[in-house]
Amino acid sequence: YLGFYPILNRAGFLSDDKLSSLRSSANSVLDLGYEYVDLFRFFNYHSVTAEYGFRSVVNGINSRKRLQIIHPSFTLFNPTIREQFDSLYNEQTFARKSFAPQLFTSFIFNKLTYTVERLQGTRGFSSAWISSIELSGAESYLANVLINGLRTPFRIGSLTFASFVKGEMDARLYKQFNPEQMLAFRANIGLAVPFGNTDVIPFVKQFYLGGPLSMRAWRIRELGPGGYQDQTITRASGNPFFQTGDIKLLLNAEYRFDVFWRIEGALFVDAGNIWTLEEDERSDGKFTSAFVDQIAIGSGGGIRFDADYFKGVLDVGLKVRNPYPDEAGDHFALKRGIPTREIINWNFAINYPF
Repeated sequence: YLGFYPILNRAGFLSDDKLSSLRSSANSVLDLGYEYVDLFRFFNYHSVTAEYGFRSVVNGINSRKRLQIIHPSFTLFNPTIREQFDSLYNEQTFARKSFAPQLFTSFIFNKLTYTVERLQGTRGFSSAWISSIELSGAESYLANVLINGLRTPFRIGSLTFASFVKGEMDARLYKQFNPEQMLAFRANIGLAVPFGNTDVIPFVKQFYLGGPLSMRAWRIRELGPGGYQDQTITRASGNPFFQTGDIKLLLNAEYRFDVFWRIEGALFVDAGNIWTLEEDERSDGKFTSAFVDQIAIGSGGGIRFDADYFKGVLDVGLKVRNPYPDEAGDHFALKRGIPTREIINWNFAINYPF
């Protein structure tokens, strides 16, 4: 791409062997995408993406490595705020700021994703390591510095250029005891940092927890940030949740076992939370040294149906520890008088959460 890798090779950052391996194993990637999301009473948004890069896959005897690098990338994020969302979040709130119309642009480098899978050995262990880093707006930021010293953000009409860097790491370990029983573990952390004239990470790039793939005792975007408890939106209201943040910590453990025929069972424990880098209107949402006391814990069980090409998953999560204390200073979630709907969450998904 624009002679980028031969330049790295001549500068000594990329060896001849690595350059030769990339040339022999890499395939070009061209993605064009469109996404439309509509939460009828709250908002809708259109997102159009075009990106180009390459993907390299190297298969070893006991491992598989995948590297994907996206170079130029362009995304138009165009949201429309509706009346009910506007009544819940004014223009100074974290949620509203993250819904500004924006452009995500990268010309030299946008995203790197590196995956290493270790296949199951004689002792029954296998693993996966997935890491990624994403950069948006670096070129527009440098141009803004040179042209007007960041006095005002670059705009195209109502659109501003989003400037942020986002990294994430996901480690997974599996222990197969026999064909009918397995333990699975995951540790997932993420950090997103805005820079330049961007104060808040765009909504679609923020971290969130809850739902069938993460903290299963909480609904999607219900948890966090930190020790914040949302009093405006509850499960009883039937409204969606909008809690997101800049930092994510997630830990999962799951015991999977066969029941009969194509039916599998599972018992699990989830722990984690999200946080913001800066203080906003959500009290106790900023990441501090007291973050351990704001870890939420849920547990539960589920059944899975093996349909050969996919698995249908039905999990029920139970809140065990809230990230915030109650009036008595206790984090324990299972107490008398609390409605069942506030502590139990049903989840349906296709395939395992990890």
